Amino acid sequence: MGFLDNCIKKFETISLNEMDSVALMKRVDTKFLINRNLLESIFPSLSTHYKILKVNGVTQLRYNSFYFDTINYNFFLNHHNGKLNRFKVRFREYVDSKTSFLEVKRKNQSGKTIKKRIKVDRPSEKLNTDQKKYINEILNKKQELIYCHTNNFFRLTLVNKYLKERITLDFDLEFIKDDKIISEKTNNVVIVELKQESLNRNSFFYKLLKENGVRPSSMSKYCIGTSLLNSNLKANRFKKNFRILNKINNN
Repeated sequence: MGFLDNCIKKFETISLNEMDSVALMKRVDTKFLINRNLLESIFPSLSTHYKILKVNGVTQLRYNSFYFDTINYNFFLNHHNGKLNRFKVRFREYVDSKTSFLEVKRKNQSGKTIKKRIKVDRPSEKLNTDQKKYINEILNKKQELIYCHTNNFFRLTLVNKYLKERITLDFDLEFIKDDKIISEKTNNVVIVELKQESLNRNSFFYKLLKENGVRPSSMSKYCIGTSLLNSNLKANRFKKNFRILNKINNN
């Protein structure tokens, strides 16, 4: 995303250690889908309200996620059906900081996202015995999980200077399963997540997107990748989101 390089230079930076104050392991996530052109037009105005995360001299950070689900894709279907108290399980590799975690995310009945994680040596397509035990304790039941797919992307992370709020901007997404790689359907798409302690529509960024006609979207990277890689899975409720996704990608 070289077109943002000059704009990025105008931001104050924040380190990983300084990010501890806005870890937001229990939070409200609001997702948006936008295209690169819109991000390019609004990005310069964000430097007055946000700092940018910098790790080892890098701001456009590489992430790799290895997702797991039940053999019947219950996690995916719970999201598709709008069920609360749902889960997401993954290994996430933070490439530039050379760290990896096993992460379990839960969206509770109040719509809050709660993330728990443990450090691992490296991500894998298989879960070992201790990792399975850790997951089942959080799920509060025994689940046999299988590897589903890998999602690789770059991310910019912005941290509000005045509020406990973060923004992640994910781009150059690719979804991989076996020998199948999909990237062309999202190469112009930026997936935005606004992370807050509680929903605040008065956030500078929230209002900025609203002024540009952007409304929240409930579709996650996991659901996008799972739908694209598994055409046999139920996805009726995501049709509207995919129409928006295709429109954004082709603009």
